[in-house]
Amino acid sequence: MLHALSIETEDNKTGIQHALLTRLRRLKWLAAYKKSIVFMALFGIVIATVNMAYTPKSNSLPLDLTSKKMLIKKDMRVAYLSRHIGTTEDFTYMAEHLGLTNVTYHQKDLPPLGIRRNEYKEKALEPPYDSVCEDNDAVFVSDDLLVGWPLVMPPKICKNLFFIITNRFDYMASGGEKDIYHQDMERAINRRTDPAKFIINNPFEYNYLLSRNVFPEEPPQLIRPFGFSGIQDQKIPMDDINLPCLIINRVSQDGQLLSNLVKEKSGVECKILGTKYGGPKTLAKYKSIVVHIPYQVATMKMWENLAYGTLMAIPSPEFMTQICEENDCPQDRDVFETKNVIDPPEEWYKYVDFYLPEWSRCFIQFGSWSQLSDILKNRDYLADVEYCENRMIEAREQNLNSWAEVFYNITLNLESSNS
Repeated sequence: MLHALSIETEDNKTGIQHALLTRLRRLKWLAAYKKSIVFMALFGIVIATVNMAYTPKSNSLPLDLTSKKMLIKKDMRVAYLSRHIGTTEDFTYMAEHLGLTNVTYHQKDLPPLGIRRNEYKEKALEPPYDSVCEDNDAVFVSDDLLVGWPLVMPPKICKNLFFIITNRFDYMASGGEKDIYHQDMERAINRRTDPAKFIINNPFEYNYLLSRNVFPEEPPQLIRPFGFSGIQDQKIPMDDINLPCLIINRVSQDGQLLSNLVKEKSGVECKILGTKYGGPKTLAKYKSIVVHIPYQVATMKMWENLAYGTLMAIPSPEFMTQICEENDCPQDRDVFETKNVIDPPEEWYKYVDFYLPEWSRCFIQFGSWSQLSDILKNRDYLADVEYCENRMIEAREQNLNSWAEVFYNITLNLESSNS
């Protein structure tokens, strides 16, 4: 169940929410002191109160999580800063399904890529930075996190500030400024008053933070993408529906190197799609598979492809290393950064989402060119398309529950600061 649950009557909404918040906080305190008898009595009161406003269906979430979703302050003022269309669509999907009604998206009013610290410092005095913290109850920054640098530069303190890490947190920081940026981040997340928080969409990001001397007090919450895409699908030629394989020319590592290797080594010619190919809804029209050499530990597209029914063939960790040792893989730096951070280095692939064992039927590994040839010719992967789509439905619900926890905690913070 993806949509946020709501109380049926508006007249009693505020009173019930206040009562629930009071009682849930009391329950939490009592549980800490193991006063089980009083706990059970109050818990019964909470159940009775919730049932007055909401009748659970047979497939309802557990009561505690259901209550938290109901108690989220739906009209809290939220600002979201990101240049990336994919991360913005992902956040929008979450906000709509949690019922958040007051979200402002900043994209076009953000500074350009590649500017230096002094320029960011000047931007701190201009919109949206000059008032985004004061005008909102929570602020989220995603993708290129340097756009949030003005929000952590001393003496700035931004309440309920979250950085969603989808690609190394210091991406685009350069030269000696990188150390200053690391120090500003370290200071922001560990200050006593209103510390900033990280949310990561893959586990490697936490290890990378530690490697750069940024030490969150607690490990960041891991919430992977929903795999939603708003890109309009395109028509494809009828003769292309059953092509043996597809390669997306987003990077030369795929569009040139991989396409040539597949044709030469496997004897199969894949259709090369340009960058404006129409997104995952267009890929879903092919009864085919995308062949890919990972260039990142995780991407938005990988989850979007699965959600709409397109599986991916990737070289095994050993074979990928071999391919890039024998050839020049021009975009392997980010994915192999894991080897410089993870100890022992040979376990690098455990921090690359393409190699998650629980998704092995969706990201299909080949250990040789002949094995890839068999995968493309036999097409057995088509039997797993529905399985992977269903796995993504389950993952979306889990991710939404994780986001509900985030916004429930923000609601508690707002209640506490107003009391």
